[in-house]
Amino acid sequence: MRPILHFCVNFTGNKLYKELISRLSKNNPQIIYAPIKSSNQKNKNKIKKNQVMICYDSCYKWFFRLCFFLKIRKYAENAQKFCEQKRISPKIIHAHTLFSDGGAAFKLYKITGRPYIITIRNSDLNIFYKYFIFHREYIHNVLKEAACITFVSKAYKKKFFQIILNQPWFKHIKKRCFVIPNGLAQDFMQIPSKQNWEFPSKKNLKLITISSLDKNKNILTLIRLIKLLQSKKIKATLEIIGKGSQYKRLFQTVKTNNLTRYIKFFGFCSRKKIIQRLRKNHIFILVSLHETFGISYFEAAAAGLPIIYTKNEGIDGFFPDGKIGYRCSPKNINEHYKKILLIIKKYGKITNEFKKHIQHFSWEKIARQYQSLYHQAELK
Repeated sequence: MRPILHFCVNFTGNKLYKELISRLSKNNPQIIYAPIKSSNQKNKNKIKKNQVMICYDSCYKWFFRLCFFLKIRKYAENAQKFCEQKRISPKIIHAHTLFSDGGAAFKLYKITGRPYIITIRNSDLNIFYKYFIFHREYIHNVLKEAACITFVSKAYKKKFFQIILNQPWFKHIKKRCFVIPNGLAQDFMQIPSKQNWEFPSKKNLKLITISSLDKNKNILTLIRLIKLLQSKKIKATLEIIGKGSQYKRLFQTVKTNNLTRYIKFFGFCSRKKIIQRLRKNHIFILVSLHETFGISYFEAAAAGLPIIYTKNEGIDGFFPDGKIGYRCSPKNINEHYKKILLIIKKYGKITNEFKKHIQHFSWEKIARQYQSLYHQAELK
């Protein structure tokens, strides 16, 4: 069988691609083109399967940030050379971002005629399309020629439609847009439903968040929320799992506000420890400014926790508000406070609700959805 070629500039930085492509390889050979910035990224997230070939290409140069067309031409040419050297001819190209991956896929399509599908993510809309105005004409051509366009969340599909609504070709591509979420790792799929929950109360409220500690994740707002809860005589704690550039600032803020008794930093944790910490807390909260998907929301829901998430971002739209948690504006701590009170009131009803729908987020099901799109693209 002819393989699928994946353009994936973020392959070494996110294990989600490894999870997906490992499942896809059960039915088709897979080729991954992964440009890397340094030699220590080589072999990262390597997939040890006979059906998978990975080209870790150290072609990236610092000036590629300024030379978009040079970058995507280099990626397309090098991916083509790799395929020729291996004497393989991909049937479909999957570009895992719109700009870097999609731009290269379009270049290769113009040379070989191979159809491609695109996945659009947070940085594509909130950074590249928003600020790189001079590349929009090219990107519009990338979109118009794509066999299929996918989004990992309904929120980003809606946001994308709002952006391109007035384009004359909008109706032409609208019917080729689909939502396929990210999947849950097997460890989270197998967490048993928790019985005899310790319900939260105003005298005992345990919050937890899992994220990288950067400005976009908005952890500073959660620290302000704990201060507000304490002022309302609610005995709340917050566990923060993750590491990042804002750690020192966040820790100093906690210390300055005399909250070290209530807010604990755990740094990076293994999946096993994350599951243990989730099971010891009541509510998961993460109100990122922007979020493509946010797998940690559903990991927490799989562990039985109600969740608080960002309105019009990430997972918003997969479930009705109040079904597995509540959506909030990211900076509005009074709204966060009100939603926490709602969860306390309805805790028994919300807890474990996600378990009824968890199979929709298995990597096996998601791989089948992509395989269906690959087949559809091949017939285009």
